[in-house]
Amino acid sequence: MARARSSTVVLALGLLLMTLAGECYGKLQVGFYNKKCGKTNVEAVIFAVVKKHFLKDKDTVADLVRLQFHDCFVRGCDASILLDGKGSEKTAPPNGSVAGFDIIEEAKVAVEKKCAGVVSCADIIVIAARAAAFLGGANWYQVETGRKDGHVSRADEALRSLPGPSIPIPLAISVFAQKGLNKEDFVVLLGCHTVGTAHCVNFQDRLYNFHGTRRSDPSMNPSLLSVLRRKCPRNANSNAEAFLDQTRGSEFKMDNAFYKAILAGKGVLEVDQQMAIDSNTRSIVKKLASNPKLFAAKIGPAMVKMGRIGVILKVLALGLLLMTLAGECYGKLQVGFYNKKCGKVNVEAVIFAVVKKHFLKDKDTVADLVRLQFHDCFVRGCDASILLDGKGSEKTAPPNGSVSGFDIIEEAKVAVDKKCAGVVSCADIIAIAARAAVFLGGANWYQVETGRKDGHISRADEALRSLPGPSIPIPLAISVFAQKGLNKEDFVVLLGCHTVGTAHCVNFQDRLYNYRGTRRSDPSMNPSLLSVLRRKCPRNANSNAEAFLDQTRGSEFKMDNAFYKAILAGKGVLEVDQQMAIDSNTRSIVQKLASNPKLFAAKIGPAMVKMGRIGVILKGECYGKLQVGYYNRKCGKVNVEAVIFAIVKKHFLKDKDTVADLVRLQFHDCFVRGCDASILLDGRDSEKTAPPNGSVAGLDIIEEAKVALDRNCPGVVSCADIIVIAARAAVFLGGANWYQVETGRKDGRISSASEASRSLPGPSIPIPLAISVFAQKGLNKEDFVVLLGCHTVGTAHCVNFQDRLYNYRGTRRSDPSMNPSLLSVLRKKCPRNANSNAEAFLDQTRGSEFKMDNAFYKAILAGKGVLEVDQQMAIDSNTRSIVQKLASNPKLFAAKIGPAMVKMGRIGVILNGGVRRGTCRHFSQPRSSFASSQSLTNLID
Repeated sequence: MARARSSTVVLALGLLLMTLAGECYGKLQVGFYNKKCGKTNVEAVIFAVVKKHFLKDKDTVADLVRLQFHDCFVRGCDASILLDGKGSEKTAPPNGSVAGFDIIEEAKVAVEKKCAGVVSCADIIVIAARAAAFLGGANWYQVETGRKDGHVSRADEALRSLPGPSIPIPLAISVFAQKGLNKEDFVVLLGCHTVGTAHCVNFQDRLYNFHGTRRSDPSMNPSLLSVLRRKCPRNANSNAEAFLDQTRGSEFKMDNAFYKAILAGKGVLEVDQQMAIDSNTRSIVKKLASNPKLFAAKIGPAMVKMGRIGVILKVLALGLLLMTLAGECYGKLQVGFYNKKCGKVNVEAVIFAVVKKHFLKDKDTVADLVRLQFHDCFVRGCDASILLDGKGSEKTAPPNGSVSGFDIIEEAKVAVDKKCAGVVSCADIIAIAARAAVFLGGANWYQVETGRKDGHISRADEALRSLPGPSIPIPLAISVFAQKGLNKEDFVVLLGCHTVGTAHCVNFQDRLYNYRGTRRSDPSMNPSLLSVLRRKCPRNANSNAEAFLDQTRGSEFKMDNAFYKAILAGKGVLEVDQQMAIDSNTRSIVQKLASNPKLFAAKIGPAMVKMGRIGVILKGECYGKLQVGYYNRKCGKVNVEAVIFAIVKKHFLKDKDTVADLVRLQFHDCFVRGCDASILLDGRDSEKTAPPNGSVAGLDIIEEAKVALDRNCPGVVSCADIIVIAARAAVFLGGANWYQVETGRKDGRISSASEASRSLPGPSIPIPLAISVFAQKGLNKEDFVVLLGCHTVGTAHCVNFQDRLYNYRGTRRSDPSMNPSLLSVLRKKCPRNANSNAEAFLDQTRGSEFKMDNAFYKAILAGKGVLEVDQQMAIDSNTRSIVQKLASNPKLFAAKIGPAMVKMGRIGVILNGGVRRGTCRHFSQPRSSFASSQSLTNLID
């Protein structure tokens, strides 16, 4: 089984091995067979067999090193590659040219003659590979032994697990990381291509049709291209082979010539060549190329690490054991988590006593602690990150400027640690203290769930993005709460905590004097309240005054339902409070709570409990948040991202529009309800049916990827994550840099055409307004310009720019900012008054229509923007300098687009709550059976 070194793993692999050592599982060790076979030196016997073959055939080096790799990367180092049988690993296409089986068999026979039934085939492979590496010129190294042999061997697993010759470098690094191998290990192990050959089929596309361009790979040295074309003629079904290291005299030597060759553009396989180019690996390649002794010294330790992958030591594979121990990694919160963890100390009683002491002195304690939990949980989850000091921490964010109660939590922590040091988390103290405050304020007692760990990251910018403001529209607020796993009623009940607490004038002053820019007061505000608040907050005064959020005399510190009655009477201080009593989504819930004095007291506890589940940390680094590598080891040996990449690449090779389709699909999904795959849902009045989504494409690609993954890993991968992973593949295939994607999203349940029509910015949106719309999604001005740069691919229908050609802004003239040559081209494509369904490339640069490059920025600076928003971006003072910067540097956009896509991928994600759909188009149960013969066959290179 593949190993992942990830922050999401419950226990580090090394720690787990240490824990298990000495128990039934043992561990690998140098010299495991010493004295197990009398005076026979097992390793010497195997070395002699390998040397005999090496002296006859120098290919022995490449054969045995490759054999270990192909064994260990499938089910671990268990000799499963040696097993015969229909559908065994040997029969998988990637293993068709693997050799050296006869050498291992001969070594097994030789060892058995002297020591029957003791030495495993798995250990013989590793010992033989060491002999080969040494005979090829690398340094001798100690091998660890003690493996048992596996008894399962499947071609479909080999097909899924073995990385192909065109795998992108970042994805390859990820695949190796899942095996416990780092970036340097990857570069060193691939350096074994200094020996061995590859058949034409593995690199022929680089010679004649690289990435579907009908041209050769431009990174290939012309002299190598000439050599390989003679060896592998176009369209010939050639079984010819080429040395992977084309350095004359180095073909059978374990030396550093391979690294020098790829730096000179002489890599035969795409992955080899890209390793010398990619920023992740180039510096390591250069280091190895410059020092002839370094590779010889490094290869041994890397082979040892590879030899630890998924070993079977006693009965069970370590991978199976890890799965058993890790479970879902997250565990769960529970009532009474600290029972008996602190002897006879009642942790919750200690915290209650501290809160009560403060409450008796200051009734504001109720509002302070309830608000503190809300402001903590809505940023990074309920992890006490709001308590952390530091420059740029959450505390320093403007929305947290008036948050209080930190001293109470600290006092409670000190009190608890005096009786039970280092056991109770600050995150749990916040939740327990908030419950005490709610109860002391007059609501019902409720059970709190505990078991959280504390976070160690605290960022002001995240708080600024995550905390909803006092004027947030009700539908948007409902959506924000839904992203946290809270429904509409939870939203109304939790906002009912405004029955206690205050707000500063700055949070409602516009309602008193200039509501929504009208220079009048908010007409929904009760006149008596307007008069009171104007006295408290005079016009244009820089007042730091506060007003009670519940203006009901005598109710200011009580957790009661007076607040709901007040807002129904137009006496809501904050706009969001008042609108909650008006909006059709929430008015009936407000009325129900206002009419029953006991209902709010009963409802607030369960709502606080649900809020307390947001993004909790339960085990190590297991966050309720997006993370790179979320699916590592969740689907056994299936590399989820590689499967999706293969499907996207297949479509891209047939149709270059795939790039624009998938990038646009992510944008149109994330900007409506967040990145939740709601755009994929069928149904009357679903997002798909909204006019802005009429030309959205790529939905079939996402569905195909979902079906492929669910065959082998049913119900695990969300459609929302597939969209984001597929968009990354498209960006990369279009020519931009590879980037890491964050995953872990759940799929949404709601899809509304009206929301899509409201949320998606149109082609003529003014730049300042567009910047504001993007800012509401947590994206800054540069993100806006970079993301709009994706218009370097894709098309637009005439309807989206026809007014610019004939009647710009009602002038009956063309847009004066449009280049005359472009105007002429577009008028021919879209005749006046014609109901044309024609399309035009958004980037009119010849040859750039399908490339993720900076030609688009140069075009709009020349007045050749097709859409008004594109053209204005090159003119508006807010964005022109960014456009100029991107236009002047061909590498900048390729580097910037990935991080911008990642940020966009964080919009409104559902982590708790939500679903993982069985099919992306509608709600269905996940497929429940694993496929056998159809398992991702032919998907991965």
